Amino acid sequence: MFGFLELNTRVYPLIISLEKEGLLDDNMLKMIENLDLRVYKIRGTEPRAELYRKTISKIKVDSDYSEIYQDIKDFIESWMPDPTLRTYLSDRIYGNLAVNYILWEKGFGTKFFRVHEFVVVTYAKY
Repeated sequence: MFGFLELNTRVYPLIISLEKEGLLDDNMLKMIENLDLRVYKIRGTEPRAELYRKTISKIKVDSDYSEIYQDIKDFIESWMPDPTLRTYLSDRIYGNLAVNYILWEKGFGTKFFRVHEFVVVTYAKY
């Protein structure tokens, strides 16, 4: 994730805070991966202050894994809900930096495919 995806530096404080509290596991990393893809790479937004207020600051006060996980999920949903993600991915995807990672993650590699055949996998399964 750190090498191929090139995480946005805005998520580093979140990762560091989670690791410091002993809350960083594979499920949390997948959620952060979704956050980075949806909010920063696909949508192209920079909600730094809101990420801090809604997630990072809460980690310092309450280290309940389930609540923090849900806070991150809610943050993602507020910036890039599933219908919006589908819209973004169905429109001019070739210029989007996240597309190579999504295709690689799903095993498409360099295979050719039609966009309407690509099924968006949401973060809800995590």
